[in-house]
Amino acid sequence: MKKLAKDYPQRAPGSAGDQRLASYVQQQLSGSEGSQIHGFSVQTEDSTASTAAGDRTLETVTATRPGVGGGTVVIVSHRDATQPHAVADMSGRR
Repeated sequence: MKKLAKDYPQRAPGSAGDQRLASYVQQQLSGSEGSQIHGFSVQTEDSTASTAAGDRTLETVTATRPGVGGGTVVIVSHRDATQPHAVADMSGRR
């Protein structure tokens, strides 16, 4: 998480930094560009939402993978932050 916060310090909702991190997450989960992660089906969806900085276009990255017991594995997280270098937002810790 610290590396992601360092590599993508400015990621206010809908910002260029948020979009770059969304692309990175998509690439990693889809197994492209040297990623060691495989087996996920990745989709993206854009939507407009009201944020602390006003109305912004947000990109949702969804990754699913068939589970071993007939279920599906779904990864859910947010990646934006209202403060630069926010590690707590990325880790779920306060």
